[in-house]
Amino acid sequence: MPLKFGKKEVKLPREAIMSSKPIRNPSIEFEEKLGEIHLQINRNSTFAAKLLSKIFIMPKKRVLVLDLVGSEVWKLCDGKNKVVDIIKELSKNHKISAYEAELSLMEFFKMLTKRGLLGMEVSKKYLQKG
Repeated sequence: MPLKFGKKEVKLPREAIMSSKPIRNPSIEFEEKLGEIHLQINRNSTFAAKLLSKIFIMPKKRVLVLDLVGSEVWKLCDGKNKVVDIIKELSKNHKISAYEAELSLMEFFKMLTKRGLLGMEVSKKYLQKG
């Protein structure tokens, strides 16, 4: 899974990804309702968004509701659990293979990191050059 540092994309070995710790973006507010996590995301303040907000009534925040499995993963992304631990937890709780859990989790992480909702704490030994 490639990670972005600014505009630079870094490909890490699988071992680095498995030992990394996913961390929720601290600026994202969230609450749990009936087992589902509701993320409150600030709208972009681009020129186009400002212009549209003058024409249409647009809330300053939008809500992204995670399903039960996504909510379970979100709760585990506390900076304490490694990716491999989350895979084991999903595999155990949902009676799927570790491989299936890994594939689904990596896609979910790609979506969350692309939106800036999640980051990964990677060991410095994997980020050193040479």
